[in-house]
Amino acid sequence: MDAKRTERLGLTPLGRGMWPLRYRVDAIPLFVGLSCLAANSYILLQWPLLSIGDRILSLLVMGIVLRMINVIHHNHIHVPVFQSDVLNWLLNIGFGMVDAIAPLTFRIKHCKNHHSYHHAPEDWNSPYIFEGGSFPDKPVHPLYYLFTFEIMAQANSLIECTKMGPKVLGRLIVEQYLWTYGHGFVLYGLGYIDFVPMLLILFSHRLSAVVLAFANIIHHGGRNGRDRNDIANTDLSLSGTAIHFNVGYHAAHHLDARVHWAQLPEYHEKFVVPNYPKAIHGDETSKNRRLYLQLFEDYHLMSVCVWFLAKAINWCTYASRVDGFEFAANASAAGLEL
Repeated sequence: MDAKRTERLGLTPLGRGMWPLRYRVDAIPLFVGLSCLAANSYILLQWPLLSIGDRILSLLVMGIVLRMINVIHHNHIHVPVFQSDVLNWLLNIGFGMVDAIAPLTFRIKHCKNHHSYHHAPEDWNSPYIFEGGSFPDKPVHPLYYLFTFEIMAQANSLIECTKMGPKVLGRLIVEQYLWTYGHGFVLYGLGYIDFVPMLLILFSHRLSAVVLAFANIIHHGGRNGRDRNDIANTDLSLSGTAIHFNVGYHAAHHLDARVHWAQLPEYHEKFVVPNYPKAIHGDETSKNRRLYLQLFEDYHLMSVCVWFLAKAINWCTYASRVDGFEFAANASAAGLEL
């Protein structure tokens, strides 16, 4: 990628200490991700006060939030947004509260197994290696895969971490089970959320597992299945790119998972198209158009998240004022000097 295009896409590395982000373009998914987290938190905390119409809208927004977090979390685990390991870990933990994937679990089941083996028997994420399936032309039945994927992923993550020693296993238990799975019960027990929001957290966790399994089936459903790298999705149509930062370039992503999502259109044209006849070609203009189309569609969904973020800020400021007024009124009634 030439220097001008790199600069235009915001991929010039930012100097350490000058800015917490690695690349300027990462401000986009970071803003989307934080807006999604804020919207999700607002819905859970405000659920008892929402009208029926707002609750219906909130459920739709929570679905959008879940999918956006899935994709941004995926890209972040491969190419971290921040230069600081602590900030990257905190962002991963925050995303995990929504999509139920702790940082260590994500690295083991996705980065290590899926990207290292890619449908070989060791890739226990693959729909081809479950009992009853075989690579390359016989995936397991989708329904069976959808409802057993999470169990297999967690079981194998525990096995892998057990082999790595008690320290790694302890970290998995704290991150995945005590925090990611358990924070809803803790918030409910402390009285921060009601019973229904706690159920919504648990439901979103289960839905996330189904969404990820469904994505695995779609993205690896194959073109012809004769080559291990050719079974990744290379569909660049609108349906393949809407609200997804890199789904349309899944083959390029599998060729090198360290490539930044904004570089995937270029990487696709350079390495995927010449080697796989069924990959979609495109000139420089169409590449830019596809990339900016993705960002444009993300902005539409981002506006919904921003609206909820504004509502959350308004609620926080209102709550602080109300608490102050109540304290002043109670103190005055008790004859206390303020």
